[in-house]
Amino acid sequence: MLSIDNLNISLYYLNIIFYFDMLRYKYYDEREKTEHTWIDSSSIFYTKMVESPTDNKGDLYVTFKTGATYLYKDVAFEDYVLFIGGGTDFSQGKTLNKIIKPKYQVEKMKKGPTIQELNEQLETILKPKPIDNQDISA
Repeated sequence: MLSIDNLNISLYYLNIIFYFDMLRYKYYDEREKTEHTWIDSSSIFYTKMVESPTDNKGDLYVTFKTGATYLYKDVAFEDYVLFIGGGTDFSQGKTLNKIIKPKYQVEKMKKGPTIQELNEQLETILKPKPIDNQDISA
């Protein structure tokens, strides 16, 4: 029998599956305090969130599949997390339009990374590293 608790748990796991299905790759650069995310979206290709050193917010760069990059300034972390997760619509594009665009100052970047550069960066990150046989203990 399906109970409300079982339904909530099922919806929770369905949300996790959609979340991971929308993300191609995500990593956090501790040194630069920056999160890089490649997204499987109909319009958005890549995002970069640069943490503010003093606040729970940061500058969000969004690169669209057209190659245009926009900077959304001082985005609160909770709004960023909602955006990356796709919000209640399971869509980063819809969440960007509903949550980020109306709330934050935006600037179109004159020069941002190209889609080719971002693809090359992702390939470099995902490229298997050679194993150093000296590091293997017997």
